[in-house]
Amino acid sequence: MQISLQNTHLSLQQLYQIVARFSVEQQLAIADHIKKQALAVKWNQFAQTMPSVEPDISEQEIMEEIKAVRAERSEK
Repeated sequence: MQISLQNTHLSLQQLYQIVARFSVEQQLAIADHIKKQALAVKWNQFAQTMPSVEPDISEQEIMEEIKAVRAERSEK
């Protein structure tokens, strides 16, 4: 199905009605595409909030912390 949406301002309800005209397989493909795009945007927004500098912690310190947590859990 070919629908031209160029220079058209649609409400969300109108968009739903247009999508409902497609086959179930096409609707699922549209939903999958939209979900992937939305998740990419959300991930990028999240990534922008993260510090760009790595913390000053060595691999050895990480291993010691893991061992301490494991030891604490095995005591319980």
